[in-house]
Amino acid sequence: MVKQAKTRVFHYTTWPALVEILDTMEIRTTAIGLVKGEKPAAWFSTNPDWEETVRKAFRTKSGEQTPPLSRDALLDRGVVPVRIEVNPDLPFLDWPHYKLMSGISKKLARGMETVAREWGANPDEWRALFSPVTIEDFRGFEAWTGVLWIDIIDAFGNLSEKKAALN
Repeated sequence: MVKQAKTRVFHYTTWPALVEILDTMEIRTTAIGLVKGEKPAAWFSTNPDWEETVRKAFRTKSGEQTPPLSRDALLDRGVVPVRIEVNPDLPFLDWPHYKLMSGISKKLARGMETVAREWGANPDEWRALFSPVTIEDFRGFEAWTGVLWIDIIDAFGNLSEKKAALN
């Protein structure tokens, strides 16, 4: 009998947020955008390429706000997309269970689903926890190059070895 591999679970974010996560040694729940009564959650995805709802908006030098930027648009602006793989055995809630347990309104949930699908995301891939995920449950760190995901630890290790070889 062939043992089926567990589905990989990722927290998609950006380099600046990764620095903060490593500083606190946990992926924290967020209350950003929540309405009264809704529980804060830490968000994850089983999408092996990118979670399209992880978009960031910025203020330009002229003060205008950009639209929410996709993975490649972030990279074009010098913001490196990253992902943290986490323990797939954590007690994640899928989207239907999150909607039941979080206190989110049906109207807001439908709105999130609509925007997510417009951006190419799939709510069936969403996972949430109502508690932080600590560094003990991190499995790896990768950065997007514009072409593929590279292991951050391996990349820096290789750069360190190359630098040492040049000296």
